[in-house]
Amino acid sequence: ARLLVGGTLAAAQTVVSGAATRAVNIGGGMHHAMRSRAAGFYIYNDCAIAIRYLLDHGFDRIAYIDVDAHHGDGVQVEFSADPRVMTVSLHQHPATLWPGTGWPTEVGDDAAEGSAVNVALMPDTQDRLWLRAFHAVVPSLIAEFKPQIIISQCGADSHRADPLTDLSLTVEDRQLVIRGRQAEGGDERVFLHRGIAARAFQRSFVLAEGIEVETAAMENGLLHVDLRRVAPQAIVKTIPISRK
Repeated sequence: ARLLVGGTLAAAQTVVSGAATRAVNIGGGMHHAMRSRAAGFYIYNDCAIAIRYLLDHGFDRIAYIDVDAHHGDGVQVEFSADPRVMTVSLHQHPATLWPGTGWPTEVGDDAAEGSAVNVALMPDTQDRLWLRAFHAVVPSLIAEFKPQIIISQCGADSHRADPLTDLSLTVEDRQLVIRGRQAEGGDERVFLHRGIAARAFQRSFVLAEGIEVETAAMENGLLHVDLRRVAPQAIVKTIPISRK
């Protein structure tokens, strides 16, 4: 909890303090845990905790974008009735993958109806079609909602090397998505990374940012980060406000 949730909270605090406009916790993204129970290998939901922290510190338009192969159910449930938070999830079709949620008909509750957006993708979806779905939905939503900050769950299990899911994305696809979000400009961001194929997407993040990650090493061409050896503040990579 201290390492993974603490790292995400430190990332949010870094942005709130004005020390950076973007921060990343490579160990974050535990989006399945519910308020009252553990789920999907996770006891704590660092995504929801960070969003709650931001709400408590003056943010009232927060966009949560989840590109993990699994639906970001825990975050959607937590904020489904809160119009201040828009949740967007691109994931493998719920008829083919746990947790079986994230149907397009799930759109938010009560006064927040329309604040939840779910894009369900069929197994074997590759880069071109995934990117087409992303760009057909996400940029227009962001432009309309005008969030003050974006929380991105960049789950690595949509990579074709992941043994538990059936999407077929590559490192190059994720680089394009990260660079596209940077190009939008004007929004503060917290990036969270999870997944069995995480080293592939950690590498894509580093390549897309053009930054060095301390406590990291290259192993078989992929980035390896030993989270057991670092404190939360050390695994939060921040990008200074002056960085162009």
